[in-house]
Amino acid sequence: MNRPIIDDLLDEYAIAKEDCDAIKLIAPLVTENKEQLADHHYAHISTKENLARFFKNEETLKRARSAFYGWLDMLVSGKYDYSYYLRLNKIGATHVRIGLVTHHVHVAMSHLRNHLIRLIEEEFES
Repeated sequence: MNRPIIDDLLDEYAIAKEDCDAIKLIAPLVTENKEQLADHHYAHISTKENLARFFKNEETLKRARSAFYGWLDMLVSGKYDYSYYLRLNKIGATHVRIGLVTHHVHVAMSHLRNHLIRLIEEEFES
């Protein structure tokens, strides 16, 4: 019963098994640059007053960065199963609970995707 949910989502995003395998190949690059990716992500967020308000103190930011690191690990694991689906739902529920507008998540993911693409290009150019 759980697998069709994942199959449907992967299909919806046009992600094939080969894509999942390819994503695993960048895991070392992401792991090596995890702090830089988080710095980029939270620097972008901190410039937006309506987003910076979610990080009122250093402890909140530290927890968020830790969760971000875990999400990055999960993202590049190439293992997209029901546990992955549940974890994404939990992340989404947290965003809803704190009042984060979905648009901001999409924008942040777009910035992150562009940053990852640059890292990959730099890695393969060198």
